[in-house]
Amino acid sequence: MEYEDVVLAKAKDLQNMMKTRGWSEIVYPMLKDMIFTITGGEENGRFIEGLLNKTTDERSLYQLIGKKNGLVEFWNNLVGVIFEADQIKKRLDNNKKED
Repeated sequence: MEYEDVVLAKAKDLQNMMKTRGWSEIVYPMLKDMIFTITGGEENGRFIEGLLNKTTDERSLYQLIGKKNGLVEFWNNLVGVIFEADQIKKRLDNNKKED
């Protein structure tokens, strides 16, 4: 299997997973809430501080930074596979048009 085939297959699996009720009702809201709790952001038109801004203990701060980085990297990897698959599809479509 070539790289493109693997990426396209994984992207299709991820997109199917993201369409499930479990993803939309449990996983995505939980992931979004976990990132929001740590980093803060806008809620009901007001900006709130996350735990990173409120923590004064150095050890807790490093733990929160690690959690935030892990969660954000996890999300970016999921979205990255789908983005890469879209780029591959465009390239393959362009190659077909040139032939």
